[in-house]
Amino acid sequence: KKPKDPIRLEIFDAQGTVVRTVSSKKEEDDLPPDDPDGPEEPPQKAVLTAEAGVNRFVWDLRYQGASRVPDYYLFEYRDGSRGPMAMPGKYQVRFTVDGKSQTVRMELKLDPRVNVSQADLQKEFDLLIQIRDQLSRVYDTVNQVEDVRLQVNGLKKRLPDNANTKPVVASASALDQKLASLRDDLIQVKIKANEDSLAYPQKVDSKLAFLALAVGDGSDSAPTEAAYRIFDKLKKQSEASLARWTDIQKNDLAAFQKMVAGQNIQAIVVPVTESTGAGGAGPR
Repeated sequence: KKPKDPIRLEIFDAQGTVVRTVSSKKEEDDLPPDDPDGPEEPPQKAVLTAEAGVNRFVWDLRYQGASRVPDYYLFEYRDGSRGPMAMPGKYQVRFTVDGKSQTVRMELKLDPRVNVSQADLQKEFDLLIQIRDQLSRVYDTVNQVEDVRLQVNGLKKRLPDNANTKPVVASASALDQKLASLRDDLIQVKIKANEDSLAYPQKVDSKLAFLALAVGDGSDSAPTEAAYRIFDKLKKQSEASLARWTDIQKNDLAAFQKMVAGQNIQAIVVPVTESTGAGGAGPR
């Protein structure tokens, strides 16, 4: 029968950590970051169907992907934001329909034609998880910054045009410019199509995504020393920008909040983000 509420499917590893969660409820995180200019691609639908009769879902054997920035696309680097392939081993699948759940066990086995050690596969997986988590941190920060910018600019529009509010407007403009500069250090918003990556420099997010492609796309082997060095470099680069965001919140944003407090205006709120953890899926 057709269920009354959205259905939910969860995949767990041997330690009970959630690897992937999918639902019949259409959410942005359920959809791949497709090229919006690709006319040959059909419109995306919710991952799980919930119609009466037989329904089928095929797991691509990947962990949850990185966080997303709305209306922002990596284009040719998009597959680098996907979660890594699951390791060979034992897993469980829990299926929930209208409050009732059923759990079954399954095992993933290595293709017998692939000659690689479990240790090397683990090294590849571990680095890909670190890349995914760092990319999520970058995108979570961008989402916070953009939310605050929206609030700041909305506040500017609500202020009356008089001498008392001019310092607040000037401070809001300066804060917005600083936030936009921070965002532009993390992502390249000028890229609107595949060919734009030739015209505008890549930022740390697409570099992380490309590294993920180099480490895990079509390769069953341990990462090279160069891959580790590049990840360390990109992590330090992105962490420097994330540290700037922390500093802006403690100083610039706090000072702005103090300034507007006397204008009887609602304070700016930094949204809380909960991205994918090291294991797999997490609340978004």
